[in-house]
Amino acid sequence: MNRETWLEKGVKELSKSVFKPAGLTTPKVAVTLSLMAGKVTTANRKNVGAIGQNLPQSMSSDGICNIFMSPTFFHRGNSSRVLDVLAHELIHAIDNNKSGHGKPFRDMAHKIGLTGKMTATIASPELKEKCDKIVKKIGKFPHGKITINHVPQKVRNIKVECECCDFSFRTSRMNIKQMSSHDCLSCGTEDALYVA
Repeated sequence: MNRETWLEKGVKELSKSVFKPAGLTTPKVAVTLSLMAGKVTTANRKNVGAIGQNLPQSMSSDGICNIFMSPTFFHRGNSSRVLDVLAHELIHAIDNNKSGHGKPFRDMAHKIGLTGKMTATIASPELKEKCDKIVKKIGKFPHGKITINHVPQKVRNIKVECECCDFSFRTSRMNIKQMSSHDCLSCGTEDALYVA
């Protein structure tokens, strides 16, 4: 199975098992893996690439929303996270990007089980369980993480970051190899730690 087929199956399964029970109907969308159209700046002024993006119907000659998922963020190891970010982007598609991350978006996000800051939602335990079931059904996301312009670190301790929060720390390569879990020590998100 290729990546787009997996993402399309993800949309279908999310529509059926997450959105429909919440009384929400997802529109037809095109979904693919792609670098984003711009940068996102966090509160501490650190530039990070967007991990998901929905373009409204008006930007497509087909008249459908186009969802892009980051190839530098998602990979086999965070397949469940791919689905919860895809769910976030599907909410934007439902209202054709009209409400941004305002109240209508927030209400729908809470209905399906997305929590946290609305510009960077994460799955509630209930939604994560549903996403995990979908991954079990359709398999892991068939993609290895891509690193662009990676400059090897020259210091002994390597920086490890969480993909969901601003938590980071430095440790030796040996300690990284010995880690039994890549769960974030700050926010608790499973498989969220990666070598920066």
